[in-house]
This record gives sequence, C-alpha cells and structure tokens, in this order.
Amino acid sequence: MSFGLNPFSPENFTVVIVDDNDNNRYAIAKILENAGYRVIESTSGSHAIQIAEEKKPDAIILDVMMPGMDGFEVCRRLNANPSCSDIPVIFLTARDNDESIEKGFEAGGADYVVKPVHVRTLLARLKSHIERSLSLRQLEQMNQELEKINQCLDKQIQNNLSVQATLNDQVRNPLSIAITLVEMGGCERGDEVIRELMRIDSVIDRLDTGFLQSEKIHSYLKKHHGVT
Repeated sequence: MSFGLNPFSPENFTVVIVDDNDNNRYAIAKILENAGYRVIESTSGSHAIQIAEEKKPDAIILDVMMPGMDGFEVCRRLNANPSCSDIPVIFLTARDNDESIEKGFEAGGADYVVKPVHVRTLLARLKSHIERSLSLRQLEQMNQELEKINQCLDKQIQNNLSVQATLNDQVRNPLSIAITLVEMGGCERGDEVIRELMRIDSVIDRLDTGFLQSEKIHSYLKKHHGVT
C-alpha cells in the first residue's frame, strides 16, 4: 500500500480483480492496465482473501456471482479481518436493483459497478475510493505520530514537574524561616540571614512558577541592600 503524499498516479497502486469468468476478468484487467494500475487477477473468493492478506492491495474489484463463496461473503470476511478491512471493495454486478445494492453495502462494500462496465465510470469510482482510502491511512499515520509526540511532551512535562517539585522541597523549609525573620524585622545587620535570603531568592528566580514569597524577599533585599 502507498502512503506517499505525491499526486495521484495509478502506477503507484495495485488493484485485485476477482471474477471466475476469464473473459470478464481479462477485460477489466486490460482497462486498468491501460490506465496505469498494477493488476493482480483472482478466480475465486478464497484466493482473493489470501492475496489481500499477503499483498495488501489498494482496492479490490469483486464479482458478486461466483461459485462457492460469493462476492458478498468475500467482502464480509475481508471486513472482519483487521489487516484487510481498510481495502475498498467495488462490486461488479449484473443486478442493478436496490436489494442487491443494499446487500453489497451491508457486506462492507465501498461501491458497485453494473455490468456491462462503462470504462470511465469504473476508473472514476476506482480513483475516488483509492484516494479516500489513502487519505484515511495517511490521517491515521499522522494521528499515530501526533500521539507519539504527545506522549513525549507529557513525559517531558512530568519530568520538569518532578524536578520543580524537588527544588520546591529544597527551598520550602529555609524559605519559611527566612520569611519569618523578614517579617519580624531587625535583621538588617544579620549577614548570614542576608546571604541566605539572597541564595533563596536566586534559586526561586530560576523556577518557572516560583513562589509568591519570592517577591517579598526580593523587595526586602532591594530596599535594604540594593539588590536589583
């Protein structure tokens, strides 16, 4: 499957054609090959499921009426398989009636084309569904990348919070004592107290959030000791 962001180009995509009728299958294959698609042919439902699991094609064009496992059952099994459920299935049907069309959508089909096939209609619908499927896969891929980025950011934030909490614990006790001394006053001549206040003020000033008390200490040092 292709995940590139280049403009749509059929040669980048693989389509499986499933039809037990050799003439029908050959005709559809020629249409797609002439349009540039890579084509894989299959004559039965069970073989088509195997190809889908191994090759991960970009789309499947599936005949409804086949012996053994019909197209509806093939589509149901593909949709039940997580590795194949995102592959768009376009039904080929000779039954242009509401019941048959409804049954195809209920089985998980993306679209249907009525036999005899109109070339332009087939190519237009195929291109539309491949582009849509590709966009969804690219979106899922981007979501996964964003999730990884978010997890990394969360981890970094948690680490930063952990560091900050440690710093807060380291300054909480001496800060409380220093604040008490400042509020008591009369400590202008205490060199040891002043040095401790300067140290604490410097540490708190480096924290992202800091303490409200930082302003009180900074104001005191600015007023009495010319700290800017």
